[in-house]
Amino acid sequence: MKIKETRRVVASLDGVEDKIVNTVKEFGSARPGVAHTYIWPLNGAMAPTPNSASFLIAQFDPEDTELLKKCDGKRAFELAGARDAWRESPRHPFMHQTKTVDYGIVLDGKIDLLLDNNRTVTLKKGDTCIQQGTVHAWSNRYKDLCRIAFVLVDKS
Repeated sequence: MKIKETRRVVASLDGVEDKIVNTVKEFGSARPGVAHTYIWPLNGAMAPTPNSASFLIAQFDPEDTELLKKCDGKRAFELAGARDAWRESPRHPFMHQTKTVDYGIVLDGKIDLLLDNNRTVTLKKGDTCIQQGTVHAWSNRYKDLCRIAFVLVDKS
């Protein structure tokens, strides 16, 4: 999987930090074709700590439906630091539910947002999504990679 580089500029009273972010987590066989680039904080966890937020870019390569049948969704969410978010579902192996409000902006490509009521919403470059605790999964059933910038805000 070729991960698109992400440049992060942090401006603070102490100065400016400008670098390529190297906090990338690939999920290997647990979730092939998916990687997270952690922008802020750089702790490598999808879920924010209480009363905080996290910012990441998720990359979804096109899915291989045969390979998906062999994937372990629970393990993938353990690797993402969000084991409690995973929900078993026949709809998709990566259905999950977070205790956050998630703001998403599709940067590249398009992707299907699968909801637990059997509804599917297709999002394309430039579209936004606000996820408020629903059970859902992201499924790239298209020919090009998709990248989504997410800000997850803890609701506690």
